[in-house]
Amino acid sequence: MENKSVSKDKLKKIEESAIKLLSLMGSLAKVNVTSDEEGQAVLINLETDEETGLLIGRQGETLTAIQTILGMIARKNFEEWVRITVNVGDWSKSQRNGRTSIFVQFNT
Repeated sequence: MENKSVSKDKLKKIEESAIKLLSLMGSLAKVNVTSDEEGQAVLINLETDEETGLLIGRQGETLTAIQTILGMIARKNFEEWVRITVNVGDWSKSQRNGRTSIFVQFNT
């Protein structure tokens, strides 16, 4: 598999797609798009004071749907898969940390 980094042009197009999607949803969340430390994945942080629960949804279902849709849009635009992670209020980060601690507890 090729080791491609995410270009600034791709980040900009993904940001535009995220803003448009949230607008269509009626959300006023601010979008911050960066790449991960290795430059292999796109990290989208949605900043909002009032819509956090709405954007996360029940057990993260809405957030997962947003992430999936943005990934599909990126695939269509760039003709290749781009790994996208969407986060609202550090929810995704806390979920990953929780799964890691459960794994560690289970395996010790």
